Amino acid sequence: MSDVFENKGAMAATIVVAASDSLNKGAANFTCPGADDQITIQAAIDASSAGDTLVLLPGNYLLRNCVTPKANMTISAPGAVLKLADADTSLLTANANAAQADVVVADGSKFFVGQWVAVTDDAAVTLIKGGITFYVADCTTILSIAGNTITLSQSLVNNYTTAQNGYLTSASSLIYINTTNGVTIEGCELDGNKANQSLIQSKTLPALREETRSLSCIVAYYSDNTIIDSVHAHDGELHNITIDNSDNCQITSSRIHACYFKNILGYAAEKLSITENYVYDAVGEDGIILYTGCPDSNISLNHIWNNPRSGIAVQGSDNCKIASNWISSPETGENPKAIDVNNEENIVISGNTVNAGRVGIYVDEAVNVAITGNTVVSIAPSGSTEFLVFIKGNIDMHVRITGNTIDGVNKSQGGVRVGWAGTDSLDYISIADNTIRRCAKGIWVRAQVGSHTNAFYNTLEDNATSIGDDSHLLDYSDQYSDTFEDVLAASANYIVNAQNLVNGVAALTGTQPNYPRGLDCTITEGAPGDVSDYTMTVVGTNAKGETITEVFTFADDGLIFSSDNAFDHVTSVTLADVADIGAATFVMGIDERLGLMNPIYETSDVWKITKNLVRQVVAGAQVDVDYDIYDMSVIGLAVNDDFIIWYRSNLNVIS
Repeated sequence: MSDVFENKGAMAATIVVAASDSLNKGAANFTCPGADDQITIQAAIDASSAGDTLVLLPGNYLLRNCVTPKANMTISAPGAVLKLADADTSLLTANANAAQADVVVADGSKFFVGQWVAVTDDAAVTLIKGGITFYVADCTTILSIAGNTITLSQSLVNNYTTAQNGYLTSASSLIYINTTNGVTIEGCELDGNKANQSLIQSKTLPALREETRSLSCIVAYYSDNTIIDSVHAHDGELHNITIDNSDNCQITSSRIHACYFKNILGYAAEKLSITENYVYDAVGEDGIILYTGCPDSNISLNHIWNNPRSGIAVQGSDNCKIASNWISSPETGENPKAIDVNNEENIVISGNTVNAGRVGIYVDEAVNVAITGNTVVSIAPSGSTEFLVFIKGNIDMHVRITGNTIDGVNKSQGGVRVGWAGTDSLDYISIADNTIRRCAKGIWVRAQVGSHTNAFYNTLEDNATSIGDDSHLLDYSDQYSDTFEDVLAASANYIVNAQNLVNGVAALTGTQPNYPRGLDCTITEGAPGDVSDYTMTVVGTNAKGETITEVFTFADDGLIFSSDNAFDHVTSVTLADVADIGAATFVMGIDERLGLMNPIYETSDVWKITKNLVRQVVAGAQVDVDYDIYDMSVIGLAVNDDFIIWYRSNLNVIS
């Protein structure tokens, strides 16, 4: 087919480009030679109009520099492989000083005008060996070449010396969408060929700098509405896909892996949608990361694994959703976290399946975060001490951890931790309706965490420790406590007063407990040994409004006895089988035991008690787990005393 193609009026045209090894070159408008293929592809783009479709036929395309699409263009390339050529590199033969744009190299013929390059040397202390090369970034383009003197589009910032093996090297993406809206890239494979690039020659991974965003297989820069669909991007020298200051972009249904740093990087990109991708095996850092200024973004339905710092990281980007992803994070790396949320507001983390080598979900200094319906499972070997869900910060964070299943598997990792060290002063963390099992500590809230943090209605199963010792969950909340105000004194207030011990229904005085109380009964004989038998049946209601009945007999209870239950109200007292040769009487009053509204599973479930607003020592020996009672005889109970009792058992079922 001729290199001249027809574009009828305003209708979008389709331009076809063949690789040197494509099978159907006759269908192509342009055919690549197999080297410097970016020249042919760019020529096809330049010959097109905005809105056209560029089809790359199946085959292998070797590029030494990026191609730049036009607005609203679609590059459709199923079966096409675009590979970045091995780096062009030449040593400096003269020192290159800051503020100059010229560099002198040993062999200028290796380079060409318009090529993306960087200057670097062996003084590497940051990512690209000499630091920031130019005023805005590490990379720039060649403006002109005169022999071995190369003039760059930007002036240098640092000094690069021959003594430190300063050199010029190519440094390009494969597709660079530059201030061009509405571009779609679909179907192609993009190979960044990182093993044969030169900016990270030692293949070690020094500290990252955000400025280095141009070295990716695909870069969208100030290019809104970019769509990347069904691509296979891998082995980017730094990153694989970068969306930089570009809004309303989509990355979907793609396979993205094996870059040096970030498989997908979003930077200042609003409403970024990253869905249904496979993202894995970054060498140094993250699977997906959104840096400052990516609000209203959605990361959903992705499979993400083996990224050594974060599977998904969201930093400084409000109103984002992380939902229904499958994430597996490794045990080793830069303190790896499956999900890392930092310094933002209104984040939803829901429905994710997380296999955590160390930390599963990590939230730091973020406000209004909902962590709901996730399954977080430890895959760490025994000996790991991290927590599967970790919340830290120094602000009122308003984090809700609800409806999650958290499984430590081997009781090595913790379940939910709130607070880091003594410097953390966060508050308003709610831990509710979770199932937390097989953890070293099910829930651990550090002592410095504020009083509006609570944990309730959780199921804690088979944890080495259910709730951490220095936490003070529920200290604030009357909703999860019983309040007893102006209690009646013990015994002096009789429900039955000096009634004869005779068969039948005893007369009640009309006095009833104002709160559920244990009952004491004393039978006074006319003479010792007068009473030889009786059966006393007491019917009433407990703290929960349930009908309760207790039966006392002479053989079992003698003349002085107490109820097992705490009675909120006594309905009747009935005597039968009385054998009394004298004139015995009896009284029934209330004792110092308080009936509790909440079920008690273990003695430690009574968490805190105040008497007249003064905190008391809680004694496990005073807790009756069978009848949900606390005995105030040690603390002391007098008329008009006020008590508040806090619990955890009604909130968290511990087994």
